[in-house]
Parts: sequence; structure tokens; C-alpha cells
Amino acid sequence: MKILYFSPFYLIIFYWMGKPDTFITGSLFLLISFNGSLFISAFAIFVMIFSHPQVTLIYFVLIRYLDIIKLKIEHYIFLFLGFSIYNFYLMQLSQFESRYDFIIRDLDRILDTIFTNTLAGFISLFMWLWIPIFLSGLIRDKKFILSFFLIFFISFFTLDHTRIFMILSIPLIIYLISKREFLESFSTIFENKIMYILGLFQMQKRADGRIVDGNNLSENIIFQELMSELINFIKKFI
Repeated sequence: MKILYFSPFYLIIFYWMGKPDTFITGSLFLLISFNGSLFISAFAIFVMIFSHPQVTLIYFVLIRYLDIIKLKIEHYIFLFLGFSIYNFYLMQLSQFESRYDFIIRDLDRILDTIFTNTLAGFISLFMWLWIPIFLSGLIRDKKFILSFFLIFFISFFTLDHTRIFMILSIPLIIYLISKREFLESFSTIFENKIMYILGLFQMQKRADGRIVDGNNLSENIIFQELMSELINFIKKFI
């Protein structure tokens, strides 16, 4: 099922940015859009593995479970070869901390992160998309629910809770937009284009449960000085 098509221009932009998140995201779109090409599929899978091996495995589970594309035996062979090469690469490193070691070492911080601002953290996972998800009735969809809890459980064991959830949930978003009910609900809510400005208002949950927006103004020196001047001005009249 070809849901997405990305021109080479956009794919170049993804890879040019040079961040693991954009690498694995661009590679996922590449795999979905050009899964019929064995060469492109192999390239995308290898980049995904070296960008984030754990996320790659979850992507394959979700792609298979949500029937996003038809995975062939060749895709699994590329996956096996990619992880074989990746593990050989890890063996050449003198020092390497596994994800398991990280979780055990920071378990207290992880628990503190998930149980601090829990409701706000839950909302931050899909932000405004929660509205069409509930209105479309897909909140009761079995595949959606199981996929959501799988992703949520995995992101639970990370300090970058919101970020990891958003990366992992891309296949789930693709699944949602393949549903007519979701698209109809989305179109109804955002029929007025002015509503798209809501997309500018996002927040995420950082380590230790802090809720912040994409650009935390409270940490900006100029903003702090302006607020200080404003407070002093108000105090003159109080």
C-alpha cells in the first residue's frame, strides 16, 4: 500500500540535516514509498539500523502488524544482514554502554519522569491529534490501542519520553491517515485553515518530568529581561 510519496529532493533534505532522528524518519518514508525497489529498500534499512537499531525493530513490528506495506522475504534478509554488520561494528568499539545498562542506571529518573506531570505528558504524545482520534472512534480500534501501548511502554524506559514516542509513532500516524473516519474528522475540525496555527503550540516532556514547549521562552535571557521590566512597571501601579 503506497500511502506516501517523497521526491528525492525531500529525502536529500532529510539526510543532509545529519541527525539520527531525521535519518531514521527519512529512511522509513523511503522504505514505505519505494519498497518495491530492493536496492532502495536495502539502503533505507541499513541507514535505519545505524541510526537507531531499537527503533528499527519496532518499525518493522508496526509495519507488519498495521499492514502498512507488504514486507517481502528480501526485507527480512536485509534486516538480518544490517544487524549482523551493525553488531560486528559494535564489537570493534573499545567501550560501549548498552541500552539495558542505561535503563538500570537511570531507573529512578525514568520513574520520576513518567510519574511527574503524567496527564500533561500523556497529552503531549499526540497533542492536537487526540481530537480527531477520539472523534473518529479510532480510540477503540484494536490495532491502534495495542500499537499505542507498545510504543508508550517502550518510551516509558527513556528519559526523552515525548521525543522517542513521536519517533516510534510514525507508523501509527500513517495507519491513522489510511482510515477514512480519521481523515473526515480531521477535515471537519481543521476545515478552517486558521486552525492550523494550533500546530505552533506544542509541548514535550523532558527528563525528570519537566513540561516545556519547543522553544522555552522562560530560559531566554531577553525574554527574562522583558518580563522583569514588565513586572517592575506593574508594581509601580500596585
